[in-house]
Amino acid sequence: MRAVGHTQRVDSPRVTAWLDELERTIPPHERRVLRIAHRGASAHAQENSANAIRIAAELGSDLVEVDVRVTADGVPVISHDDSLNRVYGVPGRIPRADAGAASRPRRR
Repeated sequence: MRAVGHTQRVDSPRVTAWLDELERTIPPHERRVLRIAHRGASAHAQENSANAIRIAAELGSDLVEVDVRVTADGVPVISHDDSLNRVYGVPGRIPRADAGAASRPRRR
């Protein structure tokens, strides 16, 4: 590993090349750590819900990371799981279900 500033780097030519490019192209005064909410503020609301995304923004998140899957009838839905059971409480898989099955999340 080689260290630059307070950052340790992995010895990988590809990673090193990307980090060098970022250091070269982003001025030091513009560098900052982004706060990314995984599935929204899922500790405060149903994961991947509009409410979780809104709360994440209110808590100061810069970005929200979500997974998008497509139902059998071609409707994109935000869901981490391919399965409908854990979050939606119904058997089946999103790619095999219609949008109606994926639109009724289980309440916390």
